[in-house]
Amino acid sequence: DALYAIDQYVLRGGHLVVFVDPDAALDNTTGDPATGALPDHSSDLPRLFAAWGVRYNPHEVVLDPTHALSVELAGTSISHPAMLGLDAQQLNRDDAVTASLQRIDLSTAGHFDLTQNATARLIPLLQSGPDAEVVPVQRVQQAADNPSLLLQGYKPDDTRYVFAARLRGRFASAFPERAKQPGHLAQSAPDDEIVLVADTDLLSDRLWVEPQTIL
Repeated sequence: DALYAIDQYVLRGGHLVVFVDPDAALDNTTGDPATGALPDHSSDLPRLFAAWGVRYNPHEVVLDPTHALSVELAGTSISHPAMLGLDAQQLNRDDAVTASLQRIDLSTAGHFDLTQNATARLIPLLQSGPDAEVVPVQRVQQAADNPSLLLQGYKPDDTRYVFAARLRGRFASAFPERAKQPGHLAQSAPDDEIVLVADTDLLSDRLWVEPQTIL
């Protein structure tokens, strides 16, 4: 019912920003010690994404050594290819959302693309550099104590992956079976818009705030 409410809100022209993440650092869900299974910190909206023509894999993380942030581990500063500092060249300078920004930090971010049957346009807001590579989220989690392991056998995909985008077009309802409900909308206006972001960690203080102890 909640997904249907979002679906109809979008079709009525409602403004929506979607944040999803293959590995959200703020999610403190633990794995299963009995089986050794790694925790699942991913999020997804598969039914809505499919209706909107969006391709997103909640189990993939984008690595980009060119824009890797330096992190402190065991008193040592090390570049983390899954924690990225995007500069002006990776930001859309023609969009009002990102035009005046100088930098955006991301951590274990996913990426978006369009499905083959998509009718909407994907207008990138945040992108990786061309030397990026996509890896399974499990590999990133396993290298948490030593991010340099992520560079072993590194093979750039020669692709600029889209971390955040404006999706523009006519959207169909993801719930055609509810067509007989009062007020149901089957599709949106021709130029509806949604903003998509494949990272939730950029909303956390840890990527922006450096705490200092006073007195």
